[in-house]
Amino acid sequence: MKLSKNVLPIPAYFADALATNKVEQLYIPDYGARAAEATEWALINNVTPAASQDFDISLLAIDFQIAFAMTMGPLFVGGRSGRGAIEDTERLIRFILQYGHLIKRIIATLDTHRAMAVFHAMFWVYKDGSHPDPSTQITVAMVKSGQIRINPAIVGEMFGGNELYAYRYAMHYVTQLEVRGKQLLIVWPYHVILGGIDHALVPLLHETIFFWEVARSTMRENHVKGGHPLFENYSVVDTEVNTIPDPQDHMKSVQLVQSNTAFMKSLDRADAILVPNQARSHCGASSIEDFGGKMYEQDPTVVQRIYLPTDMASDVVIPPNPAVNFPGLDFTDVGEAAYTKFAGMGMNVQAFSDTPMWEWTGPIQQGWNNS
Repeated sequence: MKLSKNVLPIPAYFADALATNKVEQLYIPDYGARAAEATEWALINNVTPAASQDFDISLLAIDFQIAFAMTMGPLFVGGRSGRGAIEDTERLIRFILQYGHLIKRIIATLDTHRAMAVFHAMFWVYKDGSHPDPSTQITVAMVKSGQIRINPAIVGEMFGGNELYAYRYAMHYVTQLEVRGKQLLIVWPYHVILGGIDHALVPLLHETIFFWEVARSTMRENHVKGGHPLFENYSVVDTEVNTIPDPQDHMKSVQLVQSNTAFMKSLDRADAILVPNQARSHCGASSIEDFGGKMYEQDPTVVQRIYLPTDMASDVVIPPNPAVNFPGLDFTDVGEAAYTKFAGMGMNVQAFSDTPMWEWTGPIQQGWNNS
């Protein structure tokens, strides 16, 4: 199948939705109407079923969920501009509609948590029994000194009532973050609780992907991550720490979670992987580090298939709050450093919106050169 060099028109419904800031609205799509429009749009624009496309351009959208990409979300990723993830999502929607006839697969990751989790406030207490505020960073020194500890109220549920083992786990966890070169443990606001509204994709993006599914006679892939309460899981491939202390041997640890091999196998099929991501500084960087790193280990040239947008990814920036003496946290430099590292490995870092896809450099060119 020959890939076209056409930028498709944005359907009237979505053009109006983008113009009226529907990207910030909660609603249930009119699936019947969108399906009918997608069928007609595909016919008018000669959009073929995805299965007939040999060259696999896969779009991997990392965590474009209400929690992160809408201002009402509990962990909105505004970046330094204050509107980062909203504008990223708008650009992503336009990109899917204009280039959806060239995208063979859309893969969406969904960060997924429970209330009781190592990065939520109820898991920890200070000496006075109070819970840490959101954005608190927990260090080895804090745990070792007893300044903060695992909430005794959850020890029965999580550790069989064994207070000593709970302490061993806490020390092991924060220490392993340092040993593995990971970011400090952060207490995040409660977010993406499975079954909650903020767990869902941004409605207008979800509706766009549904439209694409019908137009291309295919199905999106969803990959859920983050369900284990004992581990932070920024990455869709691996948890930040994957071991716990051995209950029987104080000198050993045991691996409790495994890598997401199904996800890695899915990426292996792609000829080009486009990775819009939220937040770049955390779930984006960690996911790309893990799957890109595994690819690089097998063959350094393979990572050239990965394309990272500068215009569809933002970083966590938490403004200062003088009322509680909170200086703020800005992870922009973390995101920038990650992209610099990935570019050095051979990945393509560029704006997706500036240039037609067929003018991009790298392996994606084969989609037109070999057609």
